[in-house]
Amino acid sequence: CQRFDFRRIELNAIKNQLSKIAKDGDIVIDDQALTYISKKADGALRDAQSLFDQVVSFGGKIIDSSIVSEMLNLIDEEFYFRISDAILNKDFLEAFNISKIIYDNGWNYIDFMSELIEHFRNILTIILKEDSSFIESSEQIKKLYLEYNKTYSESDLLRILTYLTRVERELKISQNQKLLLEISLSHLIGLESTTTISSLIDNLQKGIFPEPPEKKKIINKPKNEDKKIN
Repeated sequence: CQRFDFRRIELNAIKNQLSKIAKDGDIVIDDQALTYISKKADGALRDAQSLFDQVVSFGGKIIDSSIVSEMLNLIDEEFYFRISDAILNKDFLEAFNISKIIYDNGWNYIDFMSELIEHFRNILTIILKEDSSFIESSEQIKKLYLEYNKTYSESDLLRILTYLTRVERELKISQNQKLLLEISLSHLIGLESTTTISSLIDNLQKGIFPEPPEKKKIINKPKNEDKKIN
């Protein structure tokens, strides 16, 4: 018995092949839909073609990304940008909104966390390289990633990725994945930027201390003394 391990086919190569199949069959399919199918195949062209046939049977001759997302029960890639925006805006409520949407749609929590890790990995490549050449996605999504250039620091993204990797392991053994996700996303949104921490340390070393919060004045009311009757 012999085993041969072949390298996975690149996403763009799968997309190009599916695009040719669609053109030969007079099927109209958008770039995002091709991306969804190709990513779901995970480097296997045969699996990609099988998924493509299923999508055509489900959606007909005109297919857009929403049809593919509904059929495969996928999470829209734009959904993950809500989390990275919430971190920048310190929007804690968004953690619970996102958790509710995942729960209501019946999406897998571990798959979500895996894709979220990839999302921040993609942002890291944008920060480091200032282009989208390391991102496997549609051109529409790549443009959204480019808008994150210079929004996060490398150290912040490494902290986020390390934290999410730990949460992914914890989700696999958690008895209440929804609650764990809400707490984890809240912690993620509340993470202080390393630039803020570095600035605080630098000021302390220079002898510049932050002003303490104003203390509330407590007015001591005199105790009611018993009135003496002369």
